[in-house]
Amino acid sequence: MFGSQALDTAIGLVLMLFVLATAASSILELINRLARTRAKNLERALGSLLGGAGNGGADATAALTELRRTSVYAAATESSDGKAPAYLSAKAFADAVLELASDAGSSPDVVLPRQLRDRLQTLLQESSTDTLELRAGLERWFDEAMSRLSDAYKRQATLWLGVLGFALAVLVNAATPDVVARLWTAPVTREAVVSAAQNVGQNGNAPLLRDVAGITNALTEVSIPVGWAGVEPDGFGWWVGHILGWGLTAVLVMVGAPFWFELLERLITFKSGGSGGQPARADQDPAAATPRVLARDQNPAFGVSAPRGVGAAGAPAEAAAPESELMRNIKRAVSASAPPAVSPSGTSTTA
Repeated sequence: MFGSQALDTAIGLVLMLFVLATAASSILELINRLARTRAKNLERALGSLLGGAGNGGADATAALTELRRTSVYAAATESSDGKAPAYLSAKAFADAVLELASDAGSSPDVVLPRQLRDRLQTLLQESSTDTLELRAGLERWFDEAMSRLSDAYKRQATLWLGVLGFALAVLVNAATPDVVARLWTAPVTREAVVSAAQNVGQNGNAPLLRDVAGITNALTEVSIPVGWAGVEPDGFGWWVGHILGWGLTAVLVMVGAPFWFELLERLITFKSGGSGGQPARADQDPAAATPRVLARDQNPAFGVSAPRGVGAAGAPAEAAAPESELMRNIKRAVSASAPPAVSPSGTSTTA
């Protein structure tokens, strides 16, 4: 009883965190799209990559201006409806840089950005006249920079998820300790939450991802005991406890919706006693004979290494392995169970 109560409470809490994390992620994605955060971050990173961070950012701005003039970057901008692209492949970057360098080489008035010039000089020393190697070096340089940019973006997004998680927790009054207490003391609510969680596990998270504005309705639909209806704040202690509870909810939301969805599926599977599933196929079971037979049949050295004798015609033949007691018993059992043979005269014979 206690174990079921604790498991059902955990399922309800994880379901609440999954819904809140999904909503926070969706809101953050919407904000980033409207503010074109990724495109701005990409341009800032490209400017610093080509021009460096010196001279108060003037070198980076000048380098980005030169990059925008290339046909490759212009094509990427055109495919983004005339706006700065939010994505650029390593190949496209290398093509744009080579175009920029080629234009600078054919025009004495054009000067390459300082950091790009230094990088190209290093790559030329390594690749000599090999253009393919030069392209590969530029692509690696770009990938390294984008990896750092991605890490920085993830850290920034995690912090924003915490801010949004706290705001949503206050909005729907989802203090983690309070929700746990409500679930623990309400069997009917726990049962409804577990039923809703099973539906979420079967249907996936797509319906919840589409419901950003209706986060309160989403929580109500899955029977999570949150909300301000009937709640009357009771003094300073109530506020301190709930602020800490909202903060705990925000910290847990920062983990992300995929984590909570995966954990929710595991808890539901554990509650149902496991999914049962299909037994392992013989060729997938290392303890079975099938993998060993397949390995033997696929091993060309097996026939060579097997002991050989001399056949009836004098040709080499594989020596028969000693018959085991088990095989002899099986053969005797088969012979004893076989129907008696019938002779041509119609009388039965025995072995």
